[in-house]
Amino acid sequence: MSATLQIISNHFTQTLKRLACHLNEEEDPPRYCTPLDYMVFVFDLDSWSEERCLEYFTNNTFEKCDIISLSDKLGLENLVYPHGIKPSHLLAFCIVLACLSSPTHYKVTLYLFGCSQAYQSIVFNSVISFLYNRFKNILHWDRRRLTLEMIKSYAHAIQGIGGPENIWGFIDGTLRSICRPEQSGVEEILQDIFSEIMEQGRLFLYGDPAYSLSFGIICPFKNTIFHQLTQEEKAFNAKMSGYRSAIEHSFRKVVNLWSFIAFKNGLQIGLSPIGSYYAIAVLLTNLHTCLYGSQISLHFKVIPPSVDSYLNLEF
Repeated sequence: MSATLQIISNHFTQTLKRLACHLNEEEDPPRYCTPLDYMVFVFDLDSWSEERCLEYFTNNTFEKCDIISLSDKLGLENLVYPHGIKPSHLLAFCIVLACLSSPTHYKVTLYLFGCSQAYQSIVFNSVISFLYNRFKNILHWDRRRLTLEMIKSYAHAIQGIGGPENIWGFIDGTLRSICRPEQSGVEEILQDIFSEIMEQGRLFLYGDPAYSLSFGIICPFKNTIFHQLTQEEKAFNAKMSGYRSAIEHSFRKVVNLWSFIAFKNGLQIGLSPIGSYYAIAVLLTNLHTCLYGSQISLHFKVIPPSVDSYLNLEF
């Protein structure tokens, strides 16, 4: 017992000595990042070549004239920024394009815009929040465009390339929650649209195997212990899988154009508006389709709307 007490006493004494030495040591000087030197200048996109715009701003996405045109149509002149900063709407839009097009650091782009890293961060997140709040209705479900007549035209387009006559669109079981129908309210919207239509006249969204049957949504035939797929059902699943791959191409297009949203290490929930980043990437991708078309629109022979029509700017 005395030996045990002696060991405890020695340990306690050594701990007190280490604590005393630590308190007597001088505190280390505070650590900080050395500010980067850069030249402050007024951003002028007119002085940029077409090739430089494609390289730095849009990952070979938007042409220079379209960057200027879109910056005028997004309403950024109505955005009030914090801390009293007042960037031009063209500079603000270019900062967003540069940040979303690649997972680069602000210290790299400060030489492009002539403004500090903090300035760019404030502008980027302010514009993202502003655009999301302004256009979230057309991003979640565009009731103005997705009318019953428009849905029927999509069904005719799918039928025109050999698809079934009662399918008007495809959905994919993605990990991004904003695309899940149970979280975006798609089923309730479909009930509202088709509430007055007889069951035999209804149209359906076709989902991947992750989905189950629900109102307005059908899925592939499933092989279970109670039902073995017939050859006809297997052929139907294979054929529909080819059509449904179109939605997978659309998700891939978003990531290809705006690779920032695929850089997981730089996207931390709670520190940044991650959902808004992806939503605005989708908005810009849709604008790209309005301007230049896409493989999906060519495949289904559907003409995309104009930018003014999509953004509801036509009066």
